[in-house]
Amino acid sequence: MWYKPLIPKPLRWLFNLSSVLVNKCNIRPPQPAADRHGLAAVLIVRNEKNYLDEWIDFHRKAGVRHFFIYDDLSTDGTADHLKKQYSPEILTVIPWHINAAAGKTGLWIGRQALAYSHAVGTFGSEFRWMMFIDADEFVFPKKSATLMEALEPLKAYSNISLPMVMFGFNDHEHPPSGGVVRNYLRCTADRFTADKAIINFKCIVDPCKINRVGVHQFATSDMGECTVNDQGMRYHANKWRRKRGSLSCENIQLNHYYTRSKQDLAKRLARGAVSMYPKSKYERDLMSNIELIERAAVEDLAAVNWYTKRQIETNAKRLTE
Repeated sequence: MWYKPLIPKPLRWLFNLSSVLVNKCNIRPPQPAADRHGLAAVLIVRNEKNYLDEWIDFHRKAGVRHFFIYDDLSTDGTADHLKKQYSPEILTVIPWHINAAAGKTGLWIGRQALAYSHAVGTFGSEFRWMMFIDADEFVFPKKSATLMEALEPLKAYSNISLPMVMFGFNDHEHPPSGGVVRNYLRCTADRFTADKAIINFKCIVDPCKINRVGVHQFATSDMGECTVNDQGMRYHANKWRRKRGSLSCENIQLNHYYTRSKQDLAKRLARGAVSMYPKSKYERDLMSNIELIERAAVEDLAAVNWYTKRQIETNAKRLTE
């Protein structure tokens, strides 16, 4: 007689590998070009047309040399808009929709990790740094004019982790006019210890040393699983990166506008995750994180003050030219 094995619920995923999503890819790092320089930003988007102009302008002022935007089946004209608005010297649009799984195990590989791997392998040799973020994340220097200047003291390291400063609805039912940075000014009261569930990271990495690509964590040939914060404090990413003493946005800050307006959130829930993330888990995690972010909030004007200052400087420079 055949008996169906009783598998404990926490271990059932081991016996259904075709439903597991992997967000890490081992790669061979590219060889650096002799004249490589500057910072590239890499992101994957879907229907972010209304937000990308501000996002690109913000990061151009922060010193990003080139943008690689992976367009995942956008239906709002994202790709056409970007190609008309920006020259190929500034921005590259890559159509991107791929569902890939390892042949033997059936493990699905996240679309975001695949896009990042493609960017590193195809374009990484040209750049000193690559920054892997999303369209609702804004990175800026706190004490320097540009991100390249802020990264200069960290040039001995290949892997920099930036903790997210989380912003919620800020009472906006609908997208406000004037952009994200000027309208979303309140973040979690204790930005790094409100709850470990909402502490996460994005990375700026030397692409010519990346040998493992992730979404929130990378490995490099010289540092392995280790990384540094924006002050150069080194730690093992898996063990110490979330400890309060390791978290810093003293020199470089990453603002994550997690929900934007409630209308934006509804659209986000409708379209689901960019990668093949189970819809029910995606929605459950999203709403849980929002509750933590909204529980208490304080004003943080660092981004809007920096952006306003840079715009004034840019306008003044144009008047003198």
